[in-house]
Amino acid sequence: MTWIYYVVVLLAGAMLPIQAGVNARLAQVLEHPVRSALVSFGVGTVALFGLAWLLAGPNWPWGKALGAPGWVYVGGLLGPFYVVASIIFAPKLGALLTFALVITGQLLASLFLDHFGLLYPRHEINPMRILGVALLILGMLLIRRY
Repeated sequence: MTWIYYVVVLLAGAMLPIQAGVNARLAQVLEHPVRSALVSFGVGTVALFGLAWLLAGPNWPWGKALGAPGWVYVGGLLGPFYVVASIIFAPKLGALLTFALVITGQLLASLFLDHFGLLYPRHEINPMRILGVALLILGMLLIRRY
């Protein structure tokens, strides 16, 4: 069953450049990248309400949501930062370079988070992990140059 996880995550990653291109076009129509992001998040919010209702029913655990530690809500700010940045920079840099940079940022942050066991189980940095990240960074540099 693990292969299904890989396929779903691969497909989720494939959606990012499509999302950036669609949102960048919407930003042209709406004449501002933040307006485009707002519409995108509004549509996503409606879709998530429907999915949550379909999968979990109409009851919402408001007490649990309000009792969560405050820092967990930062996740709601990270998405808009990413979406607005991709709307602004993907048309300037192109899809390939933009997402090579996005992936590089994800890898560097993931290496740090894993090494220190922050938010995820601990996986220490080792030479093979560093080599893997270095090769992906090299790929990003090659994409940027050519």
